[in-house]
Amino acid sequence: MYFKRTIGGLMCTDLLVIINSFIGVIVGATVSIATTLISNKKDLRLKKMSISFERKEKARSFQRETLLVVQESIQKSIRYMAEAYNYDKSQYKKTNVWHKCPLNDELDKNIFQTNKVLTLHVERVSNDILRSAIKDLQTLITDCTIAVNSEKADTTFNDATIVYTNVMEEIGKVLRELY
Repeated sequence: MYFKRTIGGLMCTDLLVIINSFIGVIVGATVSIATTLISNKKDLRLKKMSISFERKEKARSFQRETLLVVQESIQKSIRYMAEAYNYDKSQYKKTNVWHKCPLNDELDKNIFQTNKVLTLHVERVSNDILRSAIKDLQTLITDCTIAVNSEKADTTFNDATIVYTNVMEEIGKVLRELY
């Protein structure tokens, strides 16, 4: 006679099917959870990369805007410095005294305003070497405008025009790198 073993009323073959099914459910659930975790980790990494990219782009945009304002302010400062220099030279030829006649109010105001804008924006330039070069140029422009004699004005005027060209080229280079 052939007897089938039972455990708690279930045959061994039925029990193996139940155990295999249970193991299949556990493995399936584990794989599903692992897939979800991997997917969520990848999404989080992509989101962090996106946030980082946005932040960098905002910084680049800020630098572009700052450099454009600085570039315009430098150009105006040089123009007003040249105007003041030429006025002082023409007055010197007439009176033989340096700075005998004050600048007209509009020119004086323009020099002050452009210097103010440049001073405010130069500190926002992230490139340390460029920021230093801009400050050096700003000092030369101021020195030319307030020079105590014709010789000092001539020297600082010539130096400022040379440094101006170099600074503007460097600003252009940095701007191109930011696009």
